[in-house]
Amino acid sequence: MTTVPSCAGRTMPVPGCGAGYTDVNAFWYKFTCYSTGTVGFLIQPGSSMDDYDWQLFDITNATSPDEVYTNAALVVTGNWAGTYGNTGASASGVSHIECGSIPADNKPTFSAMPTLLEGHHYLLMISHFTVTNQSGYTISFSGGTASITDPNLPHLQAGNYYCPTKTIRIKLNKEVKCASLATNGSDFTLNVPGINIVSAAGVNCNQGFDMDSLVLGLNQQLPPGNYRVTIKKGTDANTLLDYCDRDIPEGEHIDFTVDPPALVYIDSLKPLPCAPDSIQMVFTLPIDCATIAPDGSDFTVTGPSAVTVTGARANCSFNNADNTVTLYLDKRILTGGTYTVSIVTGSDGNSVATECGQYILAGNNSISFTLEQQYPATLRKVLPITCRTEKIRVVLSQPVQCNSVATNGSDFVINGPEAISITRAEFTCNGTGQFTDTIDLFFNRPVLTEGNYTVSARTGSDGNTLLTSCWQPTPVGNSTPFSTKDTVSADFTYQLFLHCELDTVALFHDGAHGVNSWAWYYDGKTDSSKQQNPVKIYSRFGTKSITLVVSNGVCTDTMEKQVVLSNVLEAAFHPVSDTLCPGVAAEFVNESIGNIVGQQWVFGNGNTSSLYTPPRQNYLVPNTRQQLYHVQLIVQSNMNCFDTATYRLFVLNSCFIAVPTGFTPNGDGRNDFLYPLNAFMMSKLDFKVYNRYGQMVYQTTSTFGKWDGKFKGEAQPPGAYAWMLTYTEKKTGQTFSEKGTSVLIR
Repeated sequence: MTTVPSCAGRTMPVPGCGAGYTDVNAFWYKFTCYSTGTVGFLIQPGSSMDDYDWQLFDITNATSPDEVYTNAALVVTGNWAGTYGNTGASASGVSHIECGSIPADNKPTFSAMPTLLEGHHYLLMISHFTVTNQSGYTISFSGGTASITDPNLPHLQAGNYYCPTKTIRIKLNKEVKCASLATNGSDFTLNVPGINIVSAAGVNCNQGFDMDSLVLGLNQQLPPGNYRVTIKKGTDANTLLDYCDRDIPEGEHIDFTVDPPALVYIDSLKPLPCAPDSIQMVFTLPIDCATIAPDGSDFTVTGPSAVTVTGARANCSFNNADNTVTLYLDKRILTGGTYTVSIVTGSDGNSVATECGQYILAGNNSISFTLEQQYPATLRKVLPITCRTEKIRVVLSQPVQCNSVATNGSDFVINGPEAISITRAEFTCNGTGQFTDTIDLFFNRPVLTEGNYTVSARTGSDGNTLLTSCWQPTPVGNSTPFSTKDTVSADFTYQLFLHCELDTVALFHDGAHGVNSWAWYYDGKTDSSKQQNPVKIYSRFGTKSITLVVSNGVCTDTMEKQVVLSNVLEAAFHPVSDTLCPGVAAEFVNESIGNIVGQQWVFGNGNTSSLYTPPRQNYLVPNTRQQLYHVQLIVQSNMNCFDTATYRLFVLNSCFIAVPTGFTPNGDGRNDFLYPLNAFMMSKLDFKVYNRYGQMVYQTTSTFGKWDGKFKGEAQPPGAYAWMLTYTEKKTGQTFSEKGTSVLIR
């Protein structure tokens, strides 16, 4: 052995040595004992630094050779000494199995020669423990008394012919040396002129040293008949030799018969898709690839539609033959019905034949298949159109292949009152096969007017119309209609009818472009109308916001306008001061709005005025603390409408700031409260009232604050109460601080 195999080890039992032993890089020898006795052998490593171990097994009664890894009872002997150099079995070896060790231990590497039993079968395992090199080893058997060589003389036993490989297999009565076989086949002759043995190979000689069978290769097929193979000395100067170099006598022969090959025919077809572009035929026997015309002319396909076979192929990787032949068609079969595949004489001058030379005669064999009729996808509808249509969505009757849709939209054309060009097509692919049943077509411009259109299918720039999963093309011209709507305008007009108390706005919309829905909104409120031409009445005048939303069912528009009700009239004024001190004249500011053409002031002091800004008015000093006057302004508009505003004016008999010395909170409306008089002339007022215990019973910072004689809701007893007052005089800005007492009288 010049090399040893490199392979992982499997654990095996080694009696007396414990666990952990494996067949590292092992080579196995099998032999049989033909005469009981001892056996000796020598293993010599190619390198003195190689460590070889070995173990012998008796596998006579083993059910499987793999039992050597589990059944310790099969072990006969062995040696695992782990020492470099020679090892084996000899008369001077130890009588036990030497266990593993490091080479420095120098343990015995030879075991005693084991006794072999006649008729028993043995396995010898040689393991190369050190694998740093591949120098190999030699093994020789000597020194024992057992016979492990078959005593029978070698002879030819049987032969048979295998037509697929054009070979003759020879069976021997015993194993012979592989090296004694001439690989050019010169050890044998065949009794047929013109058919020659061109090679010879021993069975399993690529893995071992001996063989009991061999294969002779021929230069051509053997026709049916009786044949004889005779052995002779080949170019290697011998016939076949056993281990003892005993040869098979020259002239020894075997006879065999080649029967007519079995008939072959088309057995079946492999399942076909709905639109096949190839057909796979299964034959009862492998077909010789050399007899298949590559252009497919050995076959024809006939049926409802014209089909041409353009090629034929088989998997010729094994023996140049295959049971399955694939026919390639010039196009997919799209028409349903029954078709027939027939065998004819091809362009190579023959039909097809088996690997054993059995031809199928032209016209003698055919097979039929049926395809269901498939239907194309049609343009079913266009989804609802939007206003200012810039694209449409076409819905198909069934999904189509995404790669059959031209993305530039050229699979479609649109006809109608206006020229519309399709600029692109978009779609979403679903499923493993990538299909879609809706396609969006985009236009070069929006469609603004009402019209009836048709979208039709045509052959796109990709050379086809839409294709279903079964490759059915959408017919050119197949179409579906759709309609567009005009854009609409919500612009409206109105007419005003103005009056003193109520204004009327008459609203108008022309209803053009198919408008059939109106929604009016007034001042953004829910107050609305769905009439085409409603009337809105206002009781308050001024600028009003009116919004209209119109629709024709597809298009919508919104318009908002400001409507001015110009007859607003409102009398309004205010006095510079609503409280007058003695000798101070009253001034009035006119704040009236509207188209005023006249006004009339009535001051309550006997005076009137028709001026927009009236003169100052003087009032008599009253005898009582204050006198109330009602001042009135009446305004007139250009539409002869009138409005009146009235203001109360108080005239005081004194403007001195003071706190009364007493008050009577009895509810008679006279002197019921305690508070600083003329507080309207103060700012930053702070008024506090204390009882005789110094407890504050009232406080206010309002100029309108007044004490009612109660504390925490309970009426306080009569008596004197102290008060403190701080304030700033509005006119001068001077700050004052005063205090005193007042009597609560009940």
